[in-house]
Amino acid sequence: MAGLSRPSLRAAVFHLLWLTALAVAVSIFILWFGVNSDRQYIHPLLTQLIPAGHCACASSTTFECASCLSCASSSKVEPSPPSSSSPPWTFQYGRDDRNEGLDKTQCLAAFPGLFEDVNRAAAFWEARGGISTEDLDAIELKSAMARAFIYKGELYVVAARAKGEDHRRKILAILSSIHRALVADPARARRPNIEFVFSIEDKVDDVMTPDLPAWVLARKPTEEAVWLMPDFGFWAWDNLFNSIGPYSQVVDRIERSEIPWAEKKKKLVWRGKPSFAPKLRRALMDAARNKPWDDVKQVDWNKKTNVISMEDHCDYMFIAHVEGRHMPHYTFSLQLSLTIYV
Repeated sequence: MAGLSRPSLRAAVFHLLWLTALAVAVSIFILWFGVNSDRQYIHPLLTQLIPAGHCACASSTTFECASCLSCASSSKVEPSPPSSSSPPWTFQYGRDDRNEGLDKTQCLAAFPGLFEDVNRAAAFWEARGGISTEDLDAIELKSAMARAFIYKGELYVVAARAKGEDHRRKILAILSSIHRALVADPARARRPNIEFVFSIEDKVDDVMTPDLPAWVLARKPTEEAVWLMPDFGFWAWDNLFNSIGPYSQVVDRIERSEIPWAEKKKKLVWRGKPSFAPKLRRALMDAARNKPWDDVKQVDWNKKTNVISMEDHCDYMFIAHVEGRHMPHYTFSLQLSLTIYV
């Protein structure tokens, strides 16, 4: 910058700094827009630039399940020896699928692996001397959380925190599911008394640190202190924008509307909000766009655009699941049902 006067040099430096700050601000805005936008289309280059955000897919396949489906053999509940006069009990769909009163032996026979995460988390805390009241008190109750206890087979709510109607309904659904499980147990009054905290948020770190003994809907492989619990959708999935209903009703509607495989639409169907996992979901949207098999669309819950029911997914030959903030038990179970009925 030889030959420039001091005032001109200062003006040039100021102009350069201003341009640099503007470029940084524009870049931040573009990245923010790419992560948070739910528009059907943004430029593929932006999809490549945006971070993965809260997508957990990079670690979701790293679980190491030591006992897996053999977990029933390590359970503290030993199956009763089969009677010589009758064959051993086996699960029959249509007879046993709506029976909440199956005993532990029947549950182990029907659903090997069902208690895998319960046993895992119990072993984790037993190795550390168990859970104390101080451990529970260390969990700060935030929105989307509740604390309750079971005493002599009865459920009592200590406190609940709900930010809005959606939280309230999900917390109520979890408590209702627990109550239904209790009343189906004829020996509930003799069960050990317990106190617990649960969260209906999608991620552990949305509400707490992962080293505390809470019940949650999803966890990362490294979050060993928490328990996985059944999703609220097994009671009823009814929020402010859509009314899906309980899992059993969804399955009923799927069965009633079942169509032969050859009559299904030869398309890939997906519905969701791109901003919940922008890098992964937009990659799917970009790959499917303008293809003859494309029925991949973003949902706008406020305008109710591109919304289809759960059973409508069964009209298609191919159903995509693209990870959001978590993969709930409800979605996983529904996918199993769809696999069965197609």
